[in-house]
Parts: sequence; C-alpha cells; structure tokens
Amino acid sequence: MKRVLTVSLPLIIILFAAVFFSFFITPTHAMSIRLSWTANTEPDLAGYRIYRKIHPDVDYMPIYDKCLADFEDPNNPTYYDPNLDNNTYYFVVTAYDTSGLESDYSNEVISVDNFVPTPPEVKKIIPHHKAGISDNFRVPNNTSFSILLEDSDGIDITDADSIRFTINDGNNPSYERDLSDANVVRVVKLDSGESGESDTQVTKLWVVYDRSEEADLGLFLYDQNINIKIDAKDIRQDWMEQAVYDFKIESEHEHDSAQANLPDTGEVAGDDPALTGPYDEGIQVIGDDLYGAKIIYNSAEVVKPNFGSINALPSLTNSDEAVSACMALQPPTVFSTPVKIFIPYSGQKDVSELGVYLYNGTNYVMACNVDGQVQPGGEDWMVPGSRVNHNEDDPATIEIKVYYFFGGVLAQEVLPKNLLPTSQIDNNADSGGAGGGCFINSL
Repeated sequence: MKRVLTVSLPLIIILFAAVFFSFFITPTHAMSIRLSWTANTEPDLAGYRIYRKIHPDVDYMPIYDKCLADFEDPNNPTYYDPNLDNNTYYFVVTAYDTSGLESDYSNEVISVDNFVPTPPEVKKIIPHHKAGISDNFRVPNNTSFSILLEDSDGIDITDADSIRFTINDGNNPSYERDLSDANVVRVVKLDSGESGESDTQVTKLWVVYDRSEEADLGLFLYDQNINIKIDAKDIRQDWMEQAVYDFKIESEHEHDSAQANLPDTGEVAGDDPALTGPYDEGIQVIGDDLYGAKIIYNSAEVVKPNFGSINALPSLTNSDEAVSACMALQPPTVFSTPVKIFIPYSGQKDVSELGVYLYNGTNYVMACNVDGQVQPGGEDWMVPGSRVNHNEDDPATIEIKVYYFFGGVLAQEVLPKNLLPTSQIDNNADSGGAGGGCFINSL
C-alpha cells in the first residue's frame, strides 16, 4: 500500500519585481515568485518536488526536485523562480521519503500577474521649460541641459540606450546623444545610500547634456530656440512617454550686458579652510556688496561654476533691513560633486536665525530653515545636512552645498510678502520643474 505523506499547509507566495536582464532576446516584463511552506516532520523525509502549470485544465509538470539536505534551511523550505513571464501560474508541492514514496499534492497556490508599468518620471529640468520664451529669463549660451529622473525599479546606466537626448539647436540638423557619449552626457546619482547604488539599477539621477563640451558644434548660438526630446526606460523596459522641452538662448546683446556686470572676483587662497577633501579650487568676490561670497568646487568638474551678473534678477526691496546685491550663480548645470557656496550677510554678525530662499525662475521658495533642514522648495537642489553658519567670518556667511546652479536667497525664516514687489514668496512651495536664477539679496 502506498504510504501518504502530508505537506503541511498553507503555502505562502510572495511576488517580487524581477530585474530584466538586457541579454534577453525578447523584451518582456519578467517577474519572480518565492514559495515557502511548513516543513514536514517525518523522520524518513527525503525531499520535496515542485509542480507548476499555466492553465487550470491541464496537468501539473514537475519543475523542481530537491533533497532535504540541499535546502539552505530544511526547517523553513523555500523555492524561488526568478524568471517567469507575465502569466498566471498554479503551483503545488509534494513530499517524498527515502523509499521514494510521494505524497499527494498540497493545496494549490495561484500567482496572478498584477504588473503595472512604472516608467521613469521627470522630476525637474534645467533650464525650466519655455525659459526665455514665455518669460524674460536669460539662458546663457554655455548652459547645460539637465533632467532629474526617478524610477522605483531603477535605470541601468550601463545600458547606453536607457536614456537618449534628441536635440534641435535651431542651426544644425537634429542629432542624438545617449549614455555612450560620455564626453557630453553625464550622470549624477542621487539617493545612493551609504554602500552606494549599483549602476545597473539607479533609482534617482540627474542626466546632463553639456553642449559646451561638443568639440565640433561649440556653444549654443545666440537667440536660438532649443528643442530637446528625452526618451528613457527602466530595467523592466518600461519606456516613459517622450518628454519635450524648449528654451531660448540669450541674445548677443544680453550676453554682453551680463558680462559687463560681473562682480570682481579672484581665486580663493590655497590655505582657505574650505579647500578640503575633493574641494581643491574656488573663486570669491573681492569687492562690492557681495564681498565674502565664495564658490568652492572640485577642479575636475567638466563645467566650471562661476558668479553671474550683478542684479540679474529682481531684488528684495521695501525692507527696513540691510539688503545686499544679487548673488547670481552660472552657468545652469548640475555638478558631479556638489558645490559649496558661501552666502554673505552684509553688515551683520549672526546668520543663525536666517533661512535660505531659492529663486526657481518663477518665485522665491524656502530652501532650508534656520535649523538647516531642507524644505520642499530646496529638495534635490541643496544637500541635506550641509548648512554651516560662519559667524566668525567678516562678513558672516552661510555655507551650503548644492547639486546644481541657479540659486536662491538668504533671508529671514519667514519672509514677509510685502518685501517682494515683483513675485510672490512661497514659504512652502515645491520648486517643481522650474530651474532657478541666483541668490537674491541678503537681509
């Protein structure tokens, strides 16, 4: 008489999103399944068999046979199937003993594919869409184009085709650039964690196209409308809907006017305490109302940071407090290593009660509060925990690190709206898809 073994039930099934490997011939959304069950306790138990089918009216097929000793933990047996197509699968388990006798099937476990595509999402772009077209924002001819992407499954940046730019510069035929064009396309990973994030599964990243590094094309031409299309996919081969952005490059007159109004600057002294670690180069303002302002950066940066023209953007007025000139930061780009900036508070000795405001091309948003906590308006622009108050400086300065240039404003934690005649101040706004402008005034 056949001996009957009983597989203790129920089985537990857990669905995971599986990584799609680029060497698959046919693109597909793969999924993985993990089965676990309560171990049998018969003394002569030898192992388990897994059976599977993809239709309720067909017979089960054995897919896995494993001796008890080969399980990593025989007291908690599991089975993992990492490469399943998008189907409904039916599983059962049997147990068998040392004599080869096999139990009846366990209860059936059904896995249903609930896959929902989650393609990459655009979080920010620099310059902002329609910059210089629907507003008076000046986009310099040495601007980069940067896009912040986020994807829960991750993007494989070792796959050159994962991200692609199509550029129409108003002068040359449209051309494409992808991740294989490392001389002009850069990736800056965010949220990499303490142990770092694998290049094959990056969940948040800036992708930067540096037109200034195009040896044959050179800088964007003055007064040209630029159109850039972006295609991106994640590791599951989910392509986002093509994103399309436009902006207009400054005129030659605007460029010359801005160059004529740059602050007087010089190199930071080699013994400056801000030059530590990867930060080995810097510039500082040596006169005028911006005296004490500094930019500290890694000399390996492809695009060098600099100060923009004085009074490039609307300044804060109608204030009884001291107001300094605009601290503009150029060019619009994302840096491979966050840049340190020192914002002076002219004529004052204590900056500890001031917040930092960012002008994002539309309005003023709080980037960080007096405690240095990054606010919604400063997310992905300011490095969390980077604020340092330098009341010992003359003038006193606030030091922060930023991922990209445009800029912000140093002001009171809650800036009264009556201080700004030209634009609304928003203490809680997210900076959204806009770019930015400069540091406007210190109070």
